[in-house]
Amino acid sequence: MNERLYKLSPHRDLQVYFERPSAIAAISGSSENGFTVSGTWRQQFDWAVVEWNRHNVIEPHFMRSLPDGDLSGLTLSYEECRQNCIALDSDLYPTVDWHVLRIWTRDGSTEEFYKVALRPLAVPVEGGYHCPTLILELSGTVTAGDYVGVSLLDEHYTHAVQAGDTIESIVAAVSSIVNTFSAYASASANQRGLTLTYHGAGSTVANSTVGANGNRVGAYGFVSGARTEVWLVGSGRFSGGISPTKWRVTIPFGNLTALDGRVVPTQHVRKMRWTYAAEFQVGEYARSEFGVTVSNWTVSGTARSYSVTGVQGQRLEDEEPLWRYSGAWQSAIGNFSGGTIRYSTVAGAKATIGYQMDETHEIAVGTRYAYNAAVCQVWLNGIPVHTENLAIAGEDQLCRIMLGVQAAGAYEVEVRHAGPEGSYLYVDFLELFARREELDGFPVDSTVNLATDWDTDHSLAIPAERTAWLIHHLGFHGRVNHYVGALWFYELVRMGHSYASATIEFVGTPVFSQVTSVTIGRDGYPESSDLVAVHLNRIGDTAESICKAFELELNRGYMAVRAEATGTLLVLYSRSMGSDGNALRVSASPASGVFQAVCSGDHFEGGTDGQWRTDLISLPRINRACRDWSRAFYRRMKEYGCEMTAAFSLELQHGDDSLAAGIAQRYPNGQAVWLNTPLCRPTFRPNPISIGRTSIWEWRN
Repeated sequence: MNERLYKLSPHRDLQVYFERPSAIAAISGSSENGFTVSGTWRQQFDWAVVEWNRHNVIEPHFMRSLPDGDLSGLTLSYEECRQNCIALDSDLYPTVDWHVLRIWTRDGSTEEFYKVALRPLAVPVEGGYHCPTLILELSGTVTAGDYVGVSLLDEHYTHAVQAGDTIESIVAAVSSIVNTFSAYASASANQRGLTLTYHGAGSTVANSTVGANGNRVGAYGFVSGARTEVWLVGSGRFSGGISPTKWRVTIPFGNLTALDGRVVPTQHVRKMRWTYAAEFQVGEYARSEFGVTVSNWTVSGTARSYSVTGVQGQRLEDEEPLWRYSGAWQSAIGNFSGGTIRYSTVAGAKATIGYQMDETHEIAVGTRYAYNAAVCQVWLNGIPVHTENLAIAGEDQLCRIMLGVQAAGAYEVEVRHAGPEGSYLYVDFLELFARREELDGFPVDSTVNLATDWDTDHSLAIPAERTAWLIHHLGFHGRVNHYVGALWFYELVRMGHSYASATIEFVGTPVFSQVTSVTIGRDGYPESSDLVAVHLNRIGDTAESICKAFELELNRGYMAVRAEATGTLLVLYSRSMGSDGNALRVSASPASGVFQAVCSGDHFEGGTDGQWRTDLISLPRINRACRDWSRAFYRRMKEYGCEMTAAFSLELQHGDDSLAAGIAQRYPNGQAVWLNTPLCRPTFRPNPISIGRTSIWEWRN
């Protein structure tokens, strides 16, 4: 029996996309039971998405699944482990949608978008929750009348020092106050050490699910009066919080409700995306490799099988002489069926084709969704049978309009531009076929195979096992020549880059119970959306402690900025790279009086973009996405009995063309050689040769 294709099969109908060029991601280790998506994050807002799409554009047309977005009868269950990604139970603000399954539905021209929260659909299956702790240590001598305390978030726990107190009794008293009044933490005293355990509001240590989220929270100690008592370890972030390491997610597609309360019509799903994002780092972002392992992937329910056209189907390309074009039409070359596509921007333009079929068949028109696409109207034998607005914001997707089953006979199909004027209507092909449930088999040729190129979506975007299966299923069993590429296989570093920053100097003596605030906004956004961080001055606060308080607060998960406190100076940095950070606004209060917060200016400044360049010193040379994908591809081709060979490019998309790097070829006038691809052409000198040798040695291993 020949193979059948099924919806939601990781090794057959999932693909990956990523933030370019700062991230890199690929799928490997895929089967009907799971997959791994892995790669590298290079900035805080990097992301990768795993996508299911009802419009398959990868395999040859006779192997492509026909568009079928009905998932309503299916339930998907899988288990997931994440490494260096924002966790499934994170409480960070989702600057990218890692917390939801995004679903786009389309029924005719009606396009809808839904976000379905994943955490309510998940249960932990490995690991558990453990609360984080922080140890502060008090020293010095005791002075009656001083105040000694600890500040945590919007709470503060203060002990008035009494005659006869010791350092140990003060610590014990603060511990007792925390245990009596805190909504967030419990405490224990050990001589001069105060151990705080963060369990979060509304929970106890026994039932808390704060886990690793609490590792971003900080606290600090304060003293007022004579200040003879001193916190030797007076501030810090909690640590040791642990959350579950593996989650089981169950998605009942027939019963999904979006965040906004709408029921998701999963009979008409156009595409879905799972999103993974770079784990939060407190300081300046350091490049990190990541991996998401998905296992025990099971799909149950009804209507899971795809259909295909098979090799008996007929595809009449846009250049077929049978097509008649009226109005202004142009031809474009690219990754389209047959290598070309026709388009018109004139309302009323028509593309007409006639044919004769001697058996019952189906019809599909190949076209294109785009942000500037037109309304498409299809006429069959002079009767309008389909009207669809192909404009979708932010999209560029080849698609098929299905016109249903037709009896044997003569037909004329007309594809008409129905406006608006200036919008684009694309005609790629007309397809005639009898639906099949199984893939066709193909004769084997053991001397020929297809060359692969990791720079293209037929390798980079799909699982390694899918690429291997595709060429093997087509009967090509000879040696595979694999082009590792020129665009994505290496590591990157952003040269000449700097983050935008601003400073706030806290000057004078804080006034007890006065409010100190820092406000962060962004050009182009209303002040109502500004971030306002507020601190209520404690009785023992100093300019230094307030500076530290804002550092702890802004570093506990604020996604726009990070902070570094040195004495009374708070330095704020944009978390977004380069000149984008220059759009951040900053202000602080009080701006007058005995205690002031003095800003360096009203905006962050100094952010420069720099350029992404090939990292010439990182080891390994080859990034994780390429390593994992290539290893899986080689392994599968070996299982198929196919020999493999690999080639690296003599050009680099992100080659460093500086004289100092010494890798770029140069024209007689000294200008670096850039091809029109555009790729940098390396020279045959010791540095690039050494880099190439290291890459090839890694590849062999």
